[in-house]
Amino acid sequence: AAGHVVSKNFTITVIGPSQQLGDLIAYVLSLDLPNGTTNPLVAQLRASFGADNNHVACNKMSDFIDMVGKKIESMTDAESSHMLSEAQRIMAATGCAPAQSSMARQLPRAR
Repeated sequence: AAGHVVSKNFTITVIGPSQQLGDLIAYVLSLDLPNGTTNPLVAQLRASFGADNNHVACNKMSDFIDMVGKKIESMTDAESSHMLSEAQRIMAATGCAPAQSSMARQLPRAR
C-alpha cells in the first residue's frame, strides 16, 4: 500500500537420483558398521546405481530397504531411519512404486 517493493533472488539445485544414490552409498560407508552389514547394503545400492533399466534399479532399491530391516541390530534408529527415508525418496524420484517392506511396518524399537 505504501509503494515499497523488495526483490530477492535464490538458487534451487535439483539433485538427481544418481547423485542421491551416490550420497546414500557414501553415508552407509561413513557409518563404520560391521563389514557384514556395510558390504551387502552397499552392494544393493551399487547394483541399483549400475542397473540398465528402471525395473531392476527399483527392485534393487526395494532389496536395500528390506536388507536395512534385516541388519537393523547393527545400527541406530537414526541411521536406519535415514537410510530408509533416503531410499524411499530415491525410489520416488526414479518413478518406482513405493516399497512395501516389513521394516516400514515396524514400530521403533527401544534402546
